[in-house]
Amino acid sequence: MRSINMENIIKTEDTLLKKPTKVNSNSVIQTHCCSVFSLIERSADEPEIPMIWSGIKKGTFGFVYGPAKSGKTIFCENFGMSIAARKDTFLGKPLNSMQVNKVLFISMEEFWLNRTERNKQQLSVFNEIDKQKFPYLVVDETFPYSILDKKSWRIFEKTIIESGADLVIVDSFTRMIRNEIEKSKVGSEILIRLKELTNRLKITMIVIHHSSKIINMPLDIANMAGSRVVGQEADFILGINKLSNNTRYFKEVSTRYKQENELVTTFSINHNLWLVKGRDLQENSLFKPVDHRENPENEELVFNTIEGLASENEEAKVADLITNLNGTLCRTVIYGYLKSLESSGLIDRSKKGIIKLL
Repeated sequence: MRSINMENIIKTEDTLLKKPTKVNSNSVIQTHCCSVFSLIERSADEPEIPMIWSGIKKGTFGFVYGPAKSGKTIFCENFGMSIAARKDTFLGKPLNSMQVNKVLFISMEEFWLNRTERNKQQLSVFNEIDKQKFPYLVVDETFPYSILDKKSWRIFEKTIIESGADLVIVDSFTRMIRNEIEKSKVGSEILIRLKELTNRLKITMIVIHHSSKIINMPLDIANMAGSRVVGQEADFILGINKLSNNTRYFKEVSTRYKQENELVTTFSINHNLWLVKGRDLQENSLFKPVDHRENPENEELVFNTIEGLASENEEAKVADLITNLNGTLCRTVIYGYLKSLESSGLIDRSKKGIIKLL
C-alpha cells in the first residue's frame, strides 16, 4: 500500500498555484534538453510499456465517451471485470489483463444499491470467482457524489492510493466540474490535475464522459463535450455510440500510441448486462439506408454475424441478430437469409427465437 501525506500534497499544490517561484539571477539553471539519440539509448535499457487494450497503454490517461444511455458505464464495468477475471480478450480484441494488478471503479452517477444489483448480474457470467481475491473494487455509499472542493479531491486521491489499484475508472467527468467545460478554464485545470495524478501514482486512468447532443451521427472528437479542452490531455479517446435503431458500437476515436482501427465494432447488451460482440465494419455503413433487397453477398454477412453472436453452445438469438443488422438489412430480408442458411444445412431454427450453428 502506498504511503503519502495528503496535507503536504494539498499545501504544496496551493503554494505552487498562488506563489510563482522566483529565480535568483545568480543561480545556475539546469539545462532541460538533450539529443534525441541519448534518450533513445536510455530507453533501450527500460522495459517496454505494454498496451492493455485497444489504445489504452499502461500508465496513460484517457476517456470513454458517447451519448446518454449508449452503454458507456456497462462497457467500462465489463472491461474492468474482464481484467479482474484475467480474460485474454474483450469485445473480440486482445486484452493484456495480466498487466493490471487491481481495478477500482469510482462511481458518482448512481445510488450504490442499483449499481450493485447490476454488478451482481454481470458477475454471473463467470463460472468461478474467488470472492476474496477477485481484484475488482468499487466505492461504497460514503464516497462523495462529486469532486468539487479540496476535501473531496483529498478523498478521491486517498481512496485510489489505499485501494492499491493500478487501473482506475471514474464515472463521470461531469461530477468534477461546476461549469460548462468549454466556458471555463476550470475544465483544463482539472484535466491537468487528473493527468498529473495518473503519472505520480503510476496508474492507468479511464474517465467516462459525455458527447455533445448527437443523433445518428458518426463519432468524432469534435462531438465530444469540451473537445477543444479534453483532447489536449487525453492519451486515448474511445467512443460508444447508440443509434436511433438501437445499434450500439465501439470506436477508437483517437489514440496517441497506436494507429486507430478503421473499423468499428457493433455490440448488444444481453440479459446479464454483458456486452455481446457483433461485427467489425466501416462506421459509415451504419448510416446507409436500409437494404430492402435480397443480395447473395449479404448472406455471408448474416452468417458471420450469427457466428459473432453465438454463445459457448453455438447458439444465438434471432432478436440479437436483427438488432445488430438493423440499419443495414431489413427484418424481412434477414429472415430470408435465415431460411436460405437453414436450407443449406448451416443453421438450425427448430427452437423458437434461437439460431443454432451446425
